[in-house]
Amino acid sequence: METNNKLIAEFMGGQKVLPDRDVYNMPTHNNLCYGLDEMKYHTSWDWLMPVVEKIEDMGSEIVITNAECTISAPNGYYEETIGKTRFGATHTAVVQFIEYYNNLNK
Repeated sequence: METNNKLIAEFMGGQKVLPDRDVYNMPTHNNLCYGLDEMKYHTSWDWLMPVVEKIEDMGSEIVITNAECTISAPNGYYEETIGKTRFGATHTAVVQFIEYYNNLNK
C-alpha cells in the first residue's frame, strides 16, 4: 500500500519535504503535506480520480466498468485489469500504468 501511494504521489508531482521521512507536499491536494500512511489513493475516489484525469490528459483512454479498468495509450500501451471491485481494478490499473510510464521514461 505505502509503496503504491509513494509511486502515485511522485507521479502526481508530490515533492518529498523531509529527507528522513516519507512526507510529501501534494499540489493536487491543496499543497498540504501528507505522510505515506495518510495518503488515500488506495481507498478514496477523491484521491484516485485526479490520477485518472492526469493519465487521460496525457492522451490515454481509461474505461471503467463494473470490476474492470482498461487503459490504452497512443504509444500502444494497453492494460485490462479485473478486480473484485471497480475501485480495486482502477487502482491496480493506475499503478501498473505508472510503473510502465516510469520505466519508459528512465
